[in-house]
Amino acid sequence: MLLVAFWSSVSAQFRYSVLEEVPEGTVVGNIAKDLGLDKTTLKERGIRIVYGSTEPPFIVRQDDGVLYVKGKIDREEICERRKT
Repeated sequence: MLLVAFWSSVSAQFRYSVLEEVPEGTVVGNIAKDLGLDKTTLKERGIRIVYGSTEPPFIVRQDDGVLYVKGKIDREEICERRKT
C-alpha cells in the first residue's frame, strides 16, 4: 500500500499493482491524474511518498505526478521486512 501526501490540504491513499522485478523506470500510475490535480502545482504542493522506515522502491516525478519504479521490487525482501 502506498500513502501519498501533499504538504498543503490534500492527502489520499491509493493502491497500485506492479509486477515483481519490473525494470527501473516502469510507470506504475499517475498520482496527479488520480487525485484530479493540475500538474503545474505539484512542485509547490510537495508531493512525496511515505513508505515505512526504508527507502521506497518508487519515485514520483515532481513535474508530472507520475509514479515510477525506482529500484528492484523483491516480494520476499519486502515481506520479510514487514514481519519484523
